[in-house]
Amino acid sequence: MTMVQHEHRSEQLPWPEVFERLRPKIERALAIGGHTYDFNSLGASTARGRFMLFYTNDAVMLCEIVDFPLARVLNFFMAAGDLDDCLMLEGQACDWGMSHGCTHALMLGRRGWQRVLRAKGWHSEPLIVLTKELTFGHA
Repeated sequence: MTMVQHEHRSEQLPWPEVFERLRPKIERALAIGGHTYDFNSLGASTARGRFMLFYTNDAVMLCEIVDFPLARVLNFFMAAGDLDDCLMLEGQACDWGMSHGCTHALMLGRRGWQRVLRAKGWHSEPLIVLTKELTFGHA
């Protein structure tokens, strides 16, 4: 699935260059996102095709398609960088998801995303996110 959508298609950069250039912003987003990836493991997963990468000069967005029995969903895994660029990438990602049969999109993110994404048709669900570190010997 690793493909790159870039704002300047005639100047398409290899995605590893984009990652390295925006490394501080990616690492900041990963730290906020629950420490499920570090920079190197995210790059390796992207290289293996786990994520679709969208980027501009100052933002990156990683998405994946998740198939459920009743819906194909575009999951926004991570966004990092300039907010205006991220909002533009959101539209590109949604278009890409729809072209691949996605009927819904979802994301986990900081509360601030609610405000800025509402104008783009996003709404919050009446759910909470619970996390628990799993260790042997503890219920």
